[in-house]
Amino acid sequence: MDGVEFDGGDNDGVDLDRGDFDGAEMDGVNFLPPDFDVPESSNFRRGVNMGARQNKRLKTKKGKIVVQYNEIGVPAGDEATELASFIGVLACTSISILYSNERKVPLEIKDRLWKSVLVRFIVHPRSRKQLIQSIGTAFRNFKYMLTKNYIWKFRNDKKKLYAPPIEYPQIKRPIWINFVDQCLSESFEKISRVNKNRRALNKCNHRLSRKGYVGLMKEICAESGLSEELIDMSELWKRARS
Repeated sequence: MDGVEFDGGDNDGVDLDRGDFDGAEMDGVNFLPPDFDVPESSNFRRGVNMGARQNKRLKTKKGKIVVQYNEIGVPAGDEATELASFIGVLACTSISILYSNERKVPLEIKDRLWKSVLVRFIVHPRSRKQLIQSIGTAFRNFKYMLTKNYIWKFRNDKKKLYAPPIEYPQIKRPIWINFVDQCLSESFEKISRVNKNRRALNKCNHRLSRKGYVGLMKEICAESGLSEELIDMSELWKRARS
């Protein structure tokens, strides 16, 4: 991509890793499968709409946000931030929390998630795998947040423990009760202990937060005058952890 933005046209005629979209119109704004229920909760609507309204500088084409990429092919800029926010909303609202991890999510659901991204964004045609992985990471973080803030915190208060979080109305009570039971099971706690011990071995945590490596790379470019493709990856690693 060599430092140029990806316009992408309408992605016409491109094999998006999963073939065509079953006759759906790429120029339209609605090519989700008819059985895909977009959540109606206020949290979801706020998440997918507010960012675009607040930032008037987003590059758009035919009503879709055009995601731009840096010199090494990583989404960058305000459009990438908007995409990251949208991915977070999808992870919270469109995947059942009863899936033990992102690898258990059926391919059919991953296809629908990809299509819902394409409803609002024009992305590089080969970015499907990267985006699905990002949704998986957001899904994993969402489940961790639920476990930490609503299960471990209230594990000795059964009334609060089994009450679904009001902040996430898409999580219905039967699903929440099942999820709580999963998280309190002996097998889950065993896996949790293994992961905590593994995490404790990591002594060099990065401190980039939402800025990420893309933002850090921009800082280094501004300081050094180098292009992104010439930045030493070891320098990035050290700066991210200093």
